[in-house]
Amino acid sequence: MNVNCLEMGWGTDFKADIFLNRIIINNDSELDDLIREAEYDLNEIKTRLNMYVASNPKDITPDEWKEESLRFLHTNVNELIDELQEKTVLQYNLGLYKQYLEDKRE
Repeated sequence: MNVNCLEMGWGTDFKADIFLNRIIINNDSELDDLIREAEYDLNEIKTRLNMYVASNPKDITPDEWKEESLRFLHTNVNELIDELQEKTVLQYNLGLYKQYLEDKRE
C-alpha cells in the first residue's frame, strides 16, 4: 500500500485497471457523447424514482398487478436502483477515461 501526504491532505494512492465492457471509443466526441448519454439516463432514472415516490400506488399500478401494488412498486423501484448504480459506475468510469486521455496528452 502506498500512502501519500500531499499539500492539501493525505490519502491512499493506487492505480486502477478499468475495463469499459462492450464500449469502443474512437475519439473525444464519442466519449463526450457517452458521458452525456449516461448523464441523461441517470436523470431519467431519478425522474422515474421521484414519480414513484410522489404517486399513490393504486394510481400507477397496472390492472394485472392491482392485487399486489406494493410488490409491483418494490420490483420496479429495485430495478431502477440497480440501473442507477450501473449508470453511475459507467459515468464515473467514462470520466476517469476522459481524465486519463487528458493527462496522457500533457
